[in-house]
Amino acid sequence: MWKEEKIKEDMLMWIDLVIYLLISRTSLNPWHGASPSSILCGRRPLLTMAIPSCVSVCLEWWWYEIILFPTSSAIQGQCGGHGDPDTDTGLLYTFPFSLSSGLSTRIGQALGADQPSRAQLISIIGLTAATAFGISAAVLMAAVKSVWGRVYTEELQILELVSSTLPILGLSELGNSP
Repeated sequence: MWKEEKIKEDMLMWIDLVIYLLISRTSLNPWHGASPSSILCGRRPLLTMAIPSCVSVCLEWWWYEIILFPTSSAIQGQCGGHGDPDTDTGLLYTFPFSLSSGLSTRIGQALGADQPSRAQLISIIGLTAATAFGISAAVLMAAVKSVWGRVYTEELQILELVSSTLPILGLSELGNSP
């Protein structure tokens, strides 16, 4: 239902644009040809921040799969022992990632409104919340290390690997969250 409505809205937008172009008395010449200077004109500062940030986020998400390749050639239990912390880290990562997205928006709005002290306060509150989450995640992972693996499997070898890696996962959240 939603998809059909979205298609109708898109079609109406295109029809409106074509009608505007047909009846408009002013000519629109938005295209001046593409050249490297026209594409990058004024965007270099943005790209110098955006590209490393994009690579950083991609590597952060891909490193699980990158680590899985060497472990998949090892003993099957080690590969299974890797899957549980991988899932747990993905679960734990949703809070700091969401907090980061929301804070970036709020800080950008505060800076755009020329309120740097408000942006600084939002940053401090965000770092405090992220640190509190990191500490609570570390404590939680250490507390449930002997029972959490049973959610996924009953194999003893995998349970031993999971119980030994969950405290390390919790410690990594101390640095990952803020």
